[in-house]
Amino acid sequence: MRNRRISVNHHLQRKRNMEYIIEETKTASRAREIPMTDDVYQCFQRIIASRPKPKTEPMIGGRCGFLYLDKDGKPMVALHWEHYFKHICQKYNSIYKVQMPKVTPHVHFAPTWQRAA
Repeated sequence: MRNRRISVNHHLQRKRNMEYIIEETKTASRAREIPMTDDVYQCFQRIIASRPKPKTEPMIGGRCGFLYLDKDGKPMVALHWEHYFKHICQKYNSIYKVQMPKVTPHVHFAPTWQRAA
């Protein structure tokens, strides 16, 4: 936060046996630093300020302070977000003519669709 940069050098995974692990990026070329825009910085500040304090802070691979926790107090992983995005898209697409494309945590795009009036 101090340098307003996001360092992508590891990722959180939940294995089939529900064990959480932190792994380095698969290749060195995937490790990167992304500058934070003012909007992103402010969004992270709001997330941190409003994050409920868990009974026990989860510690995985020596790391803690995960931004989002599930209902059981465990860190949210990509699968959680995929379910949320799928639900949001289905709800939106049931209301509006112009359909929202499939969105996942790994999709980077500038939306070309607009909400139907």
